[in-house]
Amino acid sequence: MSTRATPCKSCGAAIIFLPTSLNQIMPCDADTVAEGDTMYVKDKHRAHFATCSDPDKHRKPRQQQRSLFGEDK
Repeated sequence: MSTRATPCKSCGAAIIFLPTSLNQIMPCDADTVAEGDTMYVKDKHRAHFATCSDPDKHRKPRQQQRSLFGEDK
C-alpha cells in the first residue's frame, strides 16, 4: 500500500488509502498518516468520511465492499 497522498474526488483534500484489519480499504486524511504506517488504526488515523464534504458519494453498500484481495465481503 502506498503512503502517497492523492486528492479526494469530491473535496480535493489529500487522502491516503490504508487497509483495515478486515482487509477493507479506508481513505484517511493524509495529515493523520505517518511515514511507515501500513494499517488503519481507528485511534490514530482519521477516516476521510468524517471530514469530506460529500462522503456518501464514495461509500459502497456493505455487500459491495471488496477486500484487498478482491473478495466480496
